[in-house]
Amino acid sequence: MANNLKAAARAKRIQEAIDTSGVRMSRIADRLDVARTSVLNWKRHGGIQAEHIKGLAEITGFNFWWLAFGEGPKLGNDKDILEFTIQKMIETSPEHAALLHRQAQMTASGALTRKLAKALTRTLEAIPAKEPT
Repeated sequence: MANNLKAAARAKRIQEAIDTSGVRMSRIADRLDVARTSVLNWKRHGGIQAEHIKGLAEITGFNFWWLAFGEGPKLGNDKDILEFTIQKMIETSPEHAALLHRQAQMTASGALTRKLAKALTRTLEAIPAKEPT
């Protein structure tokens, strides 16, 4: 009974993360190399492998520990996580670094509004995942 309650609670957290992030289930399935029905089952039943929780956390911006156990901060927006993520993007390429720099400039100037940021996020999410090589 306790395991069923834990799985149901995890399913609610997974559903919240997916629904709040706005990332389509098909996109999550592609990125994690699983069937779309697997993602749907995670949302419904909470049965998910740790490696997939980690990937889901990276995709949605929610914290792994919160998704898995309901503990700790919900969102990955604490300073340490943001700094780590930004550093990884900067290390990826000069183009990624320039994109982040431009985003910071536009945010500081007020040109990058919440509405525009949401639209840009939706546009980026619509780009098909690159197939693993």
